[in-house]
Amino acid sequence: MFFFFKLFLTTHISISHIAIELPHQFKKQVHRILSVWL
Repeated sequence: MFFFFKLFLTTHISISHIAIELPHQFKKQVHRILSVWL
């Protein structure tokens, strides 16, 4: 039971971390592309 709870918790944390990290990386990429083109 505790194992499943721990697994759920780590999965949830990693998903929220990815959800935070992805737009940040995306913005950096867009900024880089724009600075190259402009």
